[in-house]
Amino acid sequence: HTVFSGPSISLGKSLFKNTFSTALSYTLMMNRFQEKDAGNLNTISFQIDYRPAKNHRFGLRLYYNKNNTESSFSNPYYENKLNFDYTYTF
Repeated sequence: HTVFSGPSISLGKSLFKNTFSTALSYTLMMNRFQEKDAGNLNTISFQIDYRPAKNHRFGLRLYYNKNNTESSFSNPYYENKLNFDYTYTF
């Protein structure tokens, strides 16, 4: 049986009457497999949102993930992801 657990911390700030917002977060997920330590997963992300008008939001988020787990079911890896989104709320 596999268990993932660990802390997460986030910091955020809204600017210019909530027109812009930013957030930075860090997560550490420790992995235990069959009662033994099996490595961990580190995630750092940065997000910025822009709200030009009511009901409209543009977002940009950058992720960095690093997995140092070495086991029979997972190899170490790292990945970078960049997401861009638009949301209209009605």
